[in-house]
Parts: sequence; structure tokens; C-alpha cells
Amino acid sequence: MTIRTFTSNKTLAVQFSANAGIYAIMLGYNQPKTPKSFILYQLTTPNITFTGLYCSVDFVFIGHSCIASIRTTAVSTFYVRIRFLSSGTILSLDQMFPPNNGSLTNLRMLPLGGYALITRVYHGQIINFTFNLYDDDDKLSEYNFPLKQITANFDGAFDVLQNNTMLVALNETTTSWQILSVNLPLLSPYNSKCF
Repeated sequence: MTIRTFTSNKTLAVQFSANAGIYAIMLGYNQPKTPKSFILYQLTTPNITFTGLYCSVDFVFIGHSCIASIRTTAVSTFYVRIRFLSSGTILSLDQMFPPNNGSLTNLRMLPLGGYALITRVYHGQIINFTFNLYDDDDKLSEYNFPLKQITANFDGAFDVLQNNTMLVALNETTTSWQILSVNLPLLSPYNSKCF
């Protein structure tokens, strides 16, 4: 990410100038030279900050997907999902539900469709997570999550594996540790169709 500030007396020039952007470079194995970057997303709104970016291969559609969290004020954050090909072609650009109310929230794409809205609440050295699952149309899943609130370890370590299994490192003691494993539902629009 690049941060830049400029002033101009030319109102028209400022209206069409990008104040923030997300660029991609597709790196191949054993390439002798770095390819050119391409623009994934640009904003002309002043005083914005990209607070997070999560990208992966899109296993449901084609190409790649990124979710960016963008802060416009101290308490207002919105999310954008960008689907693109390695050639630089943008397939879709969608603002995502839900807006953030200022709590510490992450959005993670799920390998087999949909995404997880993960809210972290800190209580001293204890981190509690709440997970809400949404499909690709931003509809809240009716999946009955085994634990509505999960108490994670000191680092809040968790990950979603390629088979849609979520692993969460739970609180440890000096003599033991635990990992919670949860099989997440398929939230792809194609999950009931045979190919």
C-alpha cells in the first residue's frame, strides 16, 4: 500500500485523482523479472485507510478473490470483495454486508463458498470470538455453530483450511493445549449441483 497526500487548486483534477488503491502483482514460479502491477481497486475519497486485506484463490468461481476492509472515519468501516483473473481482468467488485460498528472484526472468505464474519472481543488476556457465516449473496447462514462464542488462546490463533474446516487454538495451560475443529457448511451457490 502507498500513502500519499497532495493539495491542488484544481478542483477537477482532484475529483479524478485516486487517493487510495489496491494493486496486484501476479508472481509466477522462478520468474527472472517481476511482472507489472495492475489496479484492483481505487478510491477518490480523501482520508481513507485500508485496514485489512485477505486474498486467496477462488475455489468456487474462477481466478482470485480479495476482501479489503476500508476505514473512512474513526468508527466507519466497510468491506469490498474483488474477484479478478491473474491477467488483471476484474470480474466483480462488490461492497459487502455488514458494515462494521467499530468492533474488532475480520472477514474471511471460505474455500467452499461464502465468508465468515469474525468478531474478536478482548477481556484482558482472553480473546472471545463470535462467528457468523454468510453465503455469496450476503445472506446469514442458518448453520448451527457448535459454540456461539469461542475463547481462544492468547494469540487468538485460528485458520480455515481448504476443506472448509476451521481450526481454533483454545486456551492452554502450562501442561496442555487444545485445538477446536469445526466443519463449516458449503455456502457456494453450486453446492447442491453435480458437475
